[in-house]
Amino acid sequence: MENKKSVLIVGRFSGFHRGHVELIKSAVNKFPNHTIIVGVVTGKLSSKNLEKNPFSFEEKKLAIEKILKGLNIEPIILNLHSAYIPEVVEILHSDYNIDLEYVYCGSDRLNSYTAQGLEKMGVKIICLERDESSTDDLTKSASATKLRNAVKNNNFEEFKNLLPDELDLDVVEDVWNLLRVGMKEKNIATADTVLSGITHIEDLDVNEFIEWVRNFYDDNIVAIQKLDGTFNMSVGKDEEGIYLARLSKGQNEPFSSGELPKIPIYNALRGACLVFERENIISILEEKLEVGDALDIEVLYGQQPNTIRYNLDKNYLAFLRFIKGKSGDEAEELLDSIYESFKEIETTVNNEVYYFSWETEKMEVELSEEMWKFTKPQILNKLEYKIDAEKDLKVLEKWLNAPNEVVNSLSNFECLNILLTPIPKNERELYKKARQNALEKAKELKLNVKNKMIEGVLDKIYFELGGSEQEGLVLRNKTTKAMTKLIDKDKFTRENQRNWYYIEKAIEGGVVTEFFNQNAEQFNIPMLKLREKFFKQIRKSELNYREAIEDYLEKNNIPLNGIESKIILIKNTIPTYINQLKSLYTEAKNDTQLSENFKLRTSNTIGILISNFSSLFSNISKLNTKILESDKLLTEYILLLIKTFSSKEVE
Repeated sequence: MENKKSVLIVGRFSGFHRGHVELIKSAVNKFPNHTIIVGVVTGKLSSKNLEKNPFSFEEKKLAIEKILKGLNIEPIILNLHSAYIPEVVEILHSDYNIDLEYVYCGSDRLNSYTAQGLEKMGVKIICLERDESSTDDLTKSASATKLRNAVKNNNFEEFKNLLPDELDLDVVEDVWNLLRVGMKEKNIATADTVLSGITHIEDLDVNEFIEWVRNFYDDNIVAIQKLDGTFNMSVGKDEEGIYLARLSKGQNEPFSSGELPKIPIYNALRGACLVFERENIISILEEKLEVGDALDIEVLYGQQPNTIRYNLDKNYLAFLRFIKGKSGDEAEELLDSIYESFKEIETTVNNEVYYFSWETEKMEVELSEEMWKFTKPQILNKLEYKIDAEKDLKVLEKWLNAPNEVVNSLSNFECLNILLTPIPKNERELYKKARQNALEKAKELKLNVKNKMIEGVLDKIYFELGGSEQEGLVLRNKTTKAMTKLIDKDKFTRENQRNWYYIEKAIEGGVVTEFFNQNAEQFNIPMLKLREKFFKQIRKSELNYREAIEDYLEKNNIPLNGIESKIILIKNTIPTYINQLKSLYTEAKNDTQLSENFKLRTSNTIGILISNFSSLFSNISKLNTKILESDKLLTEYILLLIKTFSSKEVE
């Protein structure tokens, strides 16, 4: 009897995501009669770095099985010590009576696989990049690093977006729980994630929550002032010297004050750059930092840098932590030393401050003399703010050990962590209800404890910078480097919504969103509804802007009928959008609840948008609609949209 044929896909799969699934689905569709083999490489070189490869083979295998089973794909999953394919051929032949006929790989593996002499063994290599097998941008941009970071940062929504849309939510939640437990068992903490990625204390798993609260007053737990700044940036040192970037936001490309966009939102960052570009500042940083080090900096610009009203009399640059290089006690000691070197320095810079003038209805600039100082988040003396949460924690623990009201055979704690996919489908809804009820009750009990911490600690704290007006605390375990944050989320959210109300009405979910939705529907280009992702896709193309747009239109079979009339229709609606923006500006100007700082921000934002719409109206009129063919006309119009509304300069 002839052996069954197979197709092999090999990888570390240290975060199995929708891009991997797309590749496997393409193999299933192309070779429906072949057995799919997924080879998970777990050799020493692949497994020694827990940051890049935190999951065991068993955890990876279970995650892959759950995801693919949810899509009706049941492969053979092998534990491989290396990506040496002849060894896989032997394993399949001897252990499974299966012949390997095809192996999938990317261009980075093609030379390696060719050198292994696979063709002589009858194994054909199929070189396929993910962009060739996927049609949507979420799949193209998915990565194992993003998935690991989503798990690490407790960001379930991001995690869910990195898995196939058609997966049942139960499967997604099971894989999420599996990987979260895998990381916790290896003591992988979120110490090196950006501050915005630190989990709120009430969103921690219940055991972690209890441990943090119970140990709050231990010397091992440090409570640090959480600063609410205008911008976050990084100052690092490489072989060429001191550089400026935004590493914690994933923006690794260095920049200078002169390279920043000439718009109001960058006034704060421009001023901060001018400070760090001073020779005396560079000299100190050159002395203190080693090549490979980088500091995380919070920029506090103006009286009200962001949501919190600090009422500052000057601008501040706050040293938060080492984001690269030094770690542990060495990092803490050096950070203190750096702050000591800077704390007495006051420096004045002449900053080009951009603003929208409603008199001239265009962007204006003025040279502003700005005073800057350095600071560091203050450490809270916790013993001054004593609360007793032990009784509340006992109530929570008693409930965790009690039988669940829906499924009495399980405790509430067991229901919180139950995996639904192994449960028979006819019983799954019952267990799902039990888990949901347990999650809601656990959240209620955790919030009771958190509210006691807010009343006894947050509402009473006073720091030199900002006084009693504070966002909250970052809690850090000195031993494990794990972090969480204590913030009055309801209060902060209300303040945030009030401050940004008019800007959001102008942009996200408001005027600009409505305009791009209209464009998406008129031209049958759904990606225009996600304009920033679309702009980014065009920007990152190896082609120039026009060629990238043309390539997108062709690959996505965008209809080209009636383009001229559609553009004219959209042009005729632009005055309506401008009037909507003007009404928002008037509302904001007369809002007595809005601070002067946010009135200025709102004025600048809405003014720039009005200028953008006016510019688009004028430039559409200049398009040679009678001469250009439909595809060229649509390309030129989309290029206009990108030039007008992109936050990045377009060449």
